[in-house]
Amino acid sequence: MEARLVRCAQGRGLVRDVWETVERMSIDRYIGSRLKLLRLAVDVNPEKVAAYMSVSLERYSEYELGIRDIPAGNLFDLCCFFDVPVTHFFDGYEQFDRNQGEFDEHTA
Repeated sequence: MEARLVRCAQGRGLVRDVWETVERMSIDRYIGSRLKLLRLAVDVNPEKVAAYMSVSLERYSEYELGIRDIPAGNLFDLCCFFDVPVTHFFDGYEQFDRNQGEFDEHTA
């Protein structure tokens, strides 16, 4: 937060850049949390999902943690694997606590 305030004070253009970065990290965390909840709900281990997607377990774990954004092709693979529409990963985003990066299972 402190670094964000310093960067924002440097100029108008940086305010937008910093906000976009924070927003993107937020959506990546949200999609990752939805992915993990779905995987746990169907009782599948992460190794099986990673193998289906042809990615390393480390990369898959980064998707669930929201550290790495999921490319569209991989998101499509996940939809096929779990038999869910792509909207499944975005549903309830309004209730996502963007500051804490935590998903409230009771409101989605």
